[in-house]
Amino acid sequence: MAIERLRRGSEINKMTNLIQKVNIKRHRYKLFGLPVDNITREETKDLLRGGHSEKKPIVLSTLNINWVAEAHRDKYFQQSILDSDIVVLDGKPLLWFAKLKRLPFTETVPGSTLVEALLLEQSVKQVKIFLLGGEDGVAERAMKKVNRAALGIRIVGAVKAGFGRVEEMSGERLISQINEAKPDLLLIALGAKKGMAWITRNRASLSNVKVVSHLGATINYLAGTVKRAPKWMQYCGLEWLWRIVQEPKLFHRYYSDAKIIIYLIIRGLWKA
Repeated sequence: MAIERLRRGSEINKMTNLIQKVNIKRHRYKLFGLPVDNITREETKDLLRGGHSEKKPIVLSTLNINWVAEAHRDKYFQQSILDSDIVVLDGKPLLWFAKLKRLPFTETVPGSTLVEALLLEQSVKQVKIFLLGGEDGVAERAMKKVNRAALGIRIVGAVKAGFGRVEEMSGERLISQINEAKPDLLLIALGAKKGMAWITRNRASLSNVKVVSHLGATINYLAGTVKRAPKWMQYCGLEWLWRIVQEPKLFHRYYSDAKIIIYLIIRGLWKA
């Protein structure tokens, strides 16, 4: 056990040094018992632009209400968040909770907002993204639409992984295809629990990937199959309502998540 703690501590120190190379000043806090890094959107964008050449990707997790709820339902999912290299706040409700706890967070870092900002940048070096997951044809549609625009990002691969077990989605052929594309960001969309399980299983084999992150709905936004909430709704923390209107099937998930969060607040666990 002591050896494992030393090994894990060494990995954390190495990753901290690696992240510092891309000018990210890390300050980590706890919210609902989960680690959260207080880094800015600009710093996270620098990370996604590709700032290291190690043979192991940085795992970036974007923590929202659903992830908090799932972490308290499933210990394996919770562990995947704990094992992430960087965890950022995704969603205004969590920002409000952080401020109630008097933590120095000033902004959220939603994955979709980051990718959208990179897309609209006029940059000499495009950010290379590989899309893994999504519903039938969505990843391919996103790739065609983004690459036709020729803006700040370029999609270098798009694979629909299917709806099987994680083991079935982890074949050597797929891993080789991803590594050969050498993406700055491997964007996963398999559902939060399955996506994080896939990352946990395969991260050591992703030798040519700089950052890997599960950013579910981002593929739909890039493809244009789902529209993001208006800016004013994002600002007011009402993006969840906009998503329910567009995707009514999400109502049950949001209702279930809300019950978990209310329970955690009543128990005072959100202070941990």
